[in-house]
Amino acid sequence: MNSRNNMILGQAIIRHFCKTGARAQTEVASARYNQLKGKQSKFQIDDGVPSYLKAGFGDKALFALTAGLVTIGTGWGFSTLWVMSAPKN
Repeated sequence: MNSRNNMILGQAIIRHFCKTGARAQTEVASARYNQLKGKQSKFQIDDGVPSYLKAGFGDKALFALTAGLVTIGTGWGFSTLWVMSAPKN
């Protein structure tokens, strides 16, 4: 009978700690979940702005820098091909 009581007591203790941890995680998760839902709603607004530019000035600056570097690199590549295709006299 003693081992049965120990088993029941052990199960009760485990249940108590599992519920406490689950409650604590749920409260933290719900706060983070609400933050995530707020950010998602900001990106889902149909205002004609692409999603990769909706985060503000930093995104616009990074996009412009990337587009500029791609343009410069493409031009540099074509100029290299032009110089290499023409034989030197």
